[in-house]
Amino acid sequence: MKNQSRVDVRTAVEMTRLVVIAAVLIMMLPAAGAQGALDEVGGRGGVTLAGKAPRQGILDDGFGQGGLVSTTFPSNVPPTLRQDAEVAAVALQPDGKIVAGGSGSGLIDLARYNADGTLDAGFGLGGLVSPAAPGAPEPTFSQLNALLVQPDGRILTAGSVRGGSRGLRTVDFSLSRFNPDGSPDLGFGNVGSVRMDLSGADDSAAALLLQPDGRIVAAGGAGGSLALARYEPDGSLDPNFGTGGVVTLAAAGGATALFVGPGGGCLAAATFGGRFALVGFTPDGSLDAAFGMDGIVVTDFEGPGDGVVLQADGRFVVLGAIQHKKSDFLLTRFNPDGSVDPFFGNHGSVETDFDDGEDSPGALLLQPDGNIVAAGSTYKPGHTERSFALARFTPKGKLDPKFGKSGRTTTGFSPFKKPSQLVQFAAGAQALALQPDGRLVAAGFLILTREVGQDRSFALARYF
Repeated sequence: MKNQSRVDVRTAVEMTRLVVIAAVLIMMLPAAGAQGALDEVGGRGGVTLAGKAPRQGILDDGFGQGGLVSTTFPSNVPPTLRQDAEVAAVALQPDGKIVAGGSGSGLIDLARYNADGTLDAGFGLGGLVSPAAPGAPEPTFSQLNALLVQPDGRILTAGSVRGGSRGLRTVDFSLSRFNPDGSPDLGFGNVGSVRMDLSGADDSAAALLLQPDGRIVAAGGAGGSLALARYEPDGSLDPNFGTGGVVTLAAAGGATALFVGPGGGCLAAATFGGRFALVGFTPDGSLDAAFGMDGIVVTDFEGPGDGVVLQADGRFVVLGAIQHKKSDFLLTRFNPDGSVDPFFGNHGSVETDFDDGEDSPGALLLQPDGNIVAAGSTYKPGHTERSFALARFTPKGKLDPKFGKSGRTTTGFSPFKKPSQLVQFAAGAQALALQPDGRLVAAGFLILTREVGQDRSFALARYF
């Protein structure tokens, strides 16, 4: 009987302990549930109920201030050479740092950010680089259109330059390379830069492609024609490509993007007869007769588009705008032969509106899972703010319900900065990058309009 009593006592104690633990857990559930609802409805990051990952398409609180970063470049040069800057391209380093590049007042502007959105003090001056363009000390004016990070950490940029000893009337093709610390790579071209007059008129590089052997292909325009140039790793022209390293195609308009093509060649996105086209080149710069019709695939999409992605199966998606009573995003997918893919969206295309606003597309990105992200800006007439606008689509061209609100998300920067005498905020995304962990970086501009004057700065947002 005594043994039985001891068992009964131990059992009672154990049951009491379990009841207390259960009561504590029940008390905790409402708080956890409320936090989970806040994360989803409020659009902020963090861990939701039961450790559930944050909803995709909401801002990442672990980046900058509530998911947002704005960077103004100091006026550390003569006023005649300085104005505000905006991001034209963004790239990721293997260590998780983010490199953003753009232009302002005739200078190439670069910023490198740590993974948490703070400026990297080990890059340039406090995280910023604004080098003089080739041709100094005479006044020069440069524009950055593309950038990439090489496997060795050096940063390559492409765009245009005018001025210097050549005067201000002509714009030349230009590339520059920087060391991982932001200093010019003096072993590339002429003290870090390459400048070429391809047509005697206005020339500009708009896209870059790094080949496995270290050679560099740049594409853009030369006097209104498509132009490609291939460089050795030291910035000298490759004589085995085209004519002395350069290819021009008068029948096509300037290139806007570059992709790896079949057999080690490349594909350039351009225009042909005013319509979007892909042009194929062999490794020696000749037109690839096996691609399309005599090397060219022409679509019925008007203009160069605002972004293009090439799928592994050869189909490609073009981003642009469509105008009804207002402007909306327009995505169209084409088969490898240039015909519209009827199985994408609504008979090949999908139109996307953001809250009945005026929408301007700016960039397109293809995710490894086949989803497609389009970014730009939206503005509702009568309001004082233009915002980042992003939409994600499934491989079939439908808005992805797992992203943002019904596949869309908008981000205003108005709570981010509140300077005095502010009249209007305007922000827009012009570049996209996808981190290995799936987080999405959108970059572009933030314009602050005051009663007197206007400021334009780099603007970045990161989303889960």
